[in-house]
Amino acid sequence: MSHAYLIAKEEFRDDTRLLAAVRQWGDRLHEVTRDAGDSFGGRSRGVDRRVLIAQGWAHWGNATGNRKALADAYRYHVHALRSIGRNGRDRVWVNVFPKRRVYYANMTYGAAMSTAFALSRSGADDVYAMAPGGGTLVEGAAWLWETLHREQPPELFNSCGVALKIDPLRGVIRVQI
Repeated sequence: MSHAYLIAKEEFRDDTRLLAAVRQWGDRLHEVTRDAGDSFGGRSRGVDRRVLIAQGWAHWGNATGNRKALADAYRYHVHALRSIGRNGRDRVWVNVFPKRRVYYANMTYGAAMSTAFALSRSGADDVYAMAPGGGTLVEGAAWLWETLHREQPPELFNSCGVALKIDPLRGVIRVQI
């Protein structure tokens, strides 16, 4: 939505009605998802899904200047970072889905990186350094990368008969079909 708005803003800069309508729709979408509640428990409201919501809000707020969306994104971002423990280790998925912890940490940390980028572009200067769970987002990304190299979980490396193999010593990623 944010990307579409930015394209429309560039392509149709003189069409104020169109831009206002798109913006109204996006702001309404923010409000509807915001009213969903702040429970982070359960299968449909987990930290991975909430950080994906934060990602959308952060980019929408960044694109449109919607300060409420940015504030909500920041709040959810801080909550998502609680999943990163000391030295970047995952604190949530190891207990919820231990066999798929890397898969879910990848979803969570990836969206958190994108959220942090949008928030930093909007003036938040602590999004990479804060550590509410004991580790920073940068430490979490480093832990995830090292764990991916070490474990090469099949749910992330096998897709439609294609397998990726990482050889960290040679710095090579091989595709096997």
